[in-house]
Amino acid sequence: SITSTCDQLSPLDWKRIIGVNLLGTIHLSTLVFRRMKVQGFGQIVNIASMFGFLPAPSGIAYSTTKHGLVGFTRTLSVEAQDFGISVHLVCPGFIRTQFFENTKYIGVERQAMLGKVPADLMSAEEAAERILKGIGRGKKILVFPFYVRFLWWLDFVFPWLSEKIWLAEMRKYIKIT
Repeated sequence: SITSTCDQLSPLDWKRIIGVNLLGTIHLSTLVFRRMKVQGFGQIVNIASMFGFLPAPSGIAYSTTKHGLVGFTRTLSVEAQDFGISVHLVCPGFIRTQFFENTKYIGVERQAMLGKVPADLMSAEEAAERILKGIGRGKKILVFPFYVRFLWWLDFVFPWLSEKIWLAEMRKYIKIT
C-alpha cells in the first residue's frame, strides 16, 4: 500500500495500487462469477476496508481503491442474485498484519502514523471467524469491529463532524510542505 496525499503520488503509484487493490479483485471476481453462473450457485467474498466508505487521511490511493471495491461488490451482488450466487462485502477496521510495515510512506510521518494504530488490533484469525459467521448468517455487508460501525454511522448522520475529525487526525502526521 501507499500512504501519501494526492499531490505527492505519481501516476505510477496510482497505477500500481489501483491494479492490485481494485483491478485484481475485479478480475478475479469476474472469473469466478462466470464459473458460478454456469454451475448455478456460489459465494463471492470481497475484502474492502473501513476506508471503503470513510475518508482515509494520507491514504487517498488506498481509500480510492476500496471505495471502488465497495461499489463494484455491491453492484455485483445485485447482478448475481438471479443466478444463485451470493456476494459479500467485508469492511473491517485495523487487523493485525504486516500492512503498516509493508507500506510505502510519502510525505507522511511514519512513526506518528504508526503511533495512531491501536495496540490491541484484532487478529486475522478473529477477523476470519467473524467473516465466516456473518456469511453463515447471510449478511451481505460485514462491518466490524464496533468502532468501525460507529464511525460509519457517524459519517452517514453527521458528515460535517466526521470530516472535522478526519482532518484533525490527518494534521497529526502529514508533513505540510
